Amino acid sequence: MHKSIFISDIHLNRYEGKALYASDYTWLSSAQNQHLVAFLKSLLSQDVQTLAILGDLFDDWIHPVDTQPPTMAQIAAANQDVVGALNDLRKRGVDLVYVRGNHDMTVSGAELQQIFPPAIGSFQFFDEGVYQDGTIHGEHSHTYCLFNAPDPTRFDRLPIGYYLSRLFATHASKATPPQIPDRRLDYEFHSLLNIDEKIATAFDILFLDNVLIRFLNAAGIDKNQNIGIAMPDGSNISIEKVRLAFKNLRSRWQGPDSASEAIAADCNRLLPVAEQILQNEPTTDVVLLGHSHIPDIQRYRGKVYANTGAWCHDPDAGYFVEVIRHADEDAGKSTVQLWKWANDMRQNVAKPLEPNPIPFG
Repeated sequence: MHKSIFISDIHLNRYEGKALYASDYTWLSSAQNQHLVAFLKSLLSQDVQTLAILGDLFDDWIHPVDTQPPTMAQIAAANQDVVGALNDLRKRGVDLVYVRGNHDMTVSGAELQQIFPPAIGSFQFFDEGVYQDGTIHGEHSHTYCLFNAPDPTRFDRLPIGYYLSRLFATHASKATPPQIPDRRLDYEFHSLLNIDEKIATAFDILFLDNVLIRFLNAAGIDKNQNIGIAMPDGSNISIEKVRLAFKNLRSRWQGPDSASEAIAADCNRLLPVAEQILQNEPTTDVVLLGHSHIPDIQRYRGKVYANTGAWCHDPDAGYFVEVIRHADEDAGKSTVQLWKWANDMRQNVAKPLEPNPIPFG
C-alpha cells in the first residue's frame, strides 16, 4: 500500500513596514497556522509515504502596492513552525513533493534547497508545475487561467493577476479595521473579474481597462493617478506600464483553451480543466488540482477529479486529499478521499450524489 497526502493553498506570508495588522501580515491566520501544524504533526504517526504540496505554499503576491514584498527566505524564516513540521516529516522518511503555484511562481530551486536542505530527507521540486506519479496527475492549475498563468512575454513571467493581487491587498489594508483576505474578500475578488463579455470580445484593451479600473477603484486609487507598485527587486512599475504590458492579454492568449474558458478557470470553474487533462492523458486515473480554494471530489467517466481546497479560508478547518494505492493484484481497491481537518482530527467530507472515498484503477 502507498499512501499519498495532497494539500495546497497555504499562502504563508509575512508583512513588515506599516502597521496594517497586529502581527506579521499573512493570509494564513495564527489559528489556521496552528491547525496546519497540528495536521502535519499528525502525519508523523501515520503510514504516509508522500506529502505533495500542489502550489501556493508561499505567497509574495498579497502585499499593498507601496510595500516591497518579502523574499521566500524571509517568508520561510517567519513561518518556522510550518517549515519545521515539513522537515520533520522528511526526517521520518516522507517524500516531500512541491509543485509551483501562481502565488509562489518566483520561488527558485536554490531558495528551496535552503528552506528544505537536501541532507534532511527526500524533496522533489517540480518547477514546470506538474507532478505525475503513475496514474496520478497533480498540479496547481493556474496555467489554465488567463489572469494567473505565467506570462512568457515578460522577463519575470509575472502575470496580470500579480498586479491585481497587489491592488486587492491595498484595498484590504485600507478597510476599517484593516482586513486579512478571507473567503468573503475572495468572492469579491472574483466578482471584479465578471466583465461584460461583449466588451471583452470586441475590444481587447477595453477588456483590460475594465478590469484594472475595478481593482483601482476597490483600492481607492484614482485611475489617473499613475502610482508605482513596489516590486520584489526594489524597483517600481507604474500602473500605466502594467496597462500597456498586458493590453493585448486576451488576444495573445496561447493556453490550451480559449481565452473565454481561461477566464472561466480564473473564476474557479476547474472541472473542465480536469476533464481536458483526463481526455489528453488516457492512462491517468486521478487528477488533483488546487488554486480555487474550493474542496471538491467527483467522478468523471470512470476517473476521479479532486480539488485540495485550502488552509487559509475556513477559520477552523483545512482540507486535504488522501490517495491510497494498492499493488496490481489489488487493482480496484485504490481510493481517493477528500478530508477536512478540524478540531484536531480528520473528518470525512460528505458529497451529495458522490461516494467519498471514490475507488479507482
